[in-house]
Amino acid sequence: MSLLFTRIYINSILLLPELQSAYRKHHSTETAVLKIVSDILQAADSGNATLLGLLDMSAAFDTVDHAILLDRLHTSFGISGTVLSWIESFITDRTQTVHIGEDQSTTSAVICGVPQGSVLGPLLFLLYTADVLKTVQHNGLTGHSYADDTSICLHTDANQCTVQLSCVTVCIDDINKWMSSNRLRLNADKTQFIWLATAPQLAKVNNRTITLADAVIEVSDAVTCLGVVIDSQLSFATHVKKLADSCFYQVQQLRTVRRALTSLLTLQSH
Repeated sequence: MSLLFTRIYINSILLLPELQSAYRKHHSTETAVLKIVSDILQAADSGNATLLGLLDMSAAFDTVDHAILLDRLHTSFGISGTVLSWIESFITDRTQTVHIGEDQSTTSAVICGVPQGSVLGPLLFLLYTADVLKTVQHNGLTGHSYADDTSICLHTDANQCTVQLSCVTVCIDDINKWMSSNRLRLNADKTQFIWLATAPQLAKVNNRTITLADAVIEVSDAVTCLGVVIDSQLSFATHVKKLADSCFYQVQQLRTVRRALTSLLTLQSH
């Protein structure tokens, strides 16, 4: 019950970053994608192109440092006293073991990470990584997160894309440094980029590769953001085709079991 009150406290006083959509009421993957696409469309209406970057984080929930988390909850969010003790008892002194059939591994201590599948664990992760969005804003870019999926956007005149591109590389370098100091890891080679704009604006964009650390990333013509395929002109034709193909496959699967169904079940399925 005490941990439930902690969760209510975290949500009620708006400790979570405004542009973090996960694990909160009236926020979902749908609202997150709508926000991102809406910002891109507004930029296009203003005659600008948008560089969208989708960052990839390695096993983020499993590498949260307990000492850093507890210190951040106290210094950055003002959580102290009994509440901080509740959280400390929740994340520390845990053990894990593996069962395969009748065999069992030795028990080992869990020295990092937040409990997944719990109510409070994901919220603690969001507070732990809140500074990522602050870093994005500090570099003059817009960002949005859903759990450990973070997107960054650069809105710029297509004629200035080469000059403005350095803002993105500096921002991601700052994020990478922050993650390294907080026991997290950014996969630069798995990060995706795409230019989004009207056809005339896209014709002016000549940057097709982006260099991050030691990785040279090719700019894509389509990326998947929280399950939605976004193409460079925001036509969503690729996403619609993918969805239609999936629906057609599922309908075709029904034909294989149709003969085993009664007439009543067949009518109900229609």
